[in-house]
Amino acid sequence: MIPWEVLLELIGALMGLMYILLLAQKKTSAWVYGIVSCGMFGIVCFLQGYTGQGIIQTINAFMGFYGLWSWKNHPKESQSWPKLFIATLILLPGLYFASLWLFHTSNMAFHLDNVALILSIVATLLTVKVVLENWYFWLIINVITTLTAMNNHLFFLACVSIGYFLLSLYGIFQWKKASSNRVT
Repeated sequence: MIPWEVLLELIGALMGLMYILLLAQKKTSAWVYGIVSCGMFGIVCFLQGYTGQGIIQTINAFMGFYGLWSWKNHPKESQSWPKLFIATLILLPGLYFASLWLFHTSNMAFHLDNVALILSIVATLLTVKVVLENWYFWLIINVITTLTAMNNHLFFLACVSIGYFLLSLYGIFQWKKASSNRVT
């Protein structure tokens, strides 16, 4: 990897960690960090030939603009849609097998990226709508991304995905705490 690509990946990682930290605190400015992070990771992934994750990062960068607009213009009161998360868990193997059926390759990372892509779109929409279960989706996505990034030798992305996983646990705690404080 070229040194400037490593620098892009490092900056993307730091921006991504800041994104999740601010998102857990429901700060609208989080979306700016997320857009920059995903944009940088998208560039690095495409340059490294890691197209699946590059597409995911690019889509998430563009969805970040929607998140920024939405959080600026709408209240950020948490909702909970547990049935959607349970239904998605049931459908996860189907997403993987659909990728196998549609794309004839034995590359497991490719198919996991396809699952992560679908989950990322759903998770980002749930984040924009301030649905608590978005964090559970991100836990799964971060595990998948860690595995596929390691497979593609993108070690900053793998490390930051572990950091994202841990910060997603923090996000669950923060959003649950905020909801319980609102109820009492």
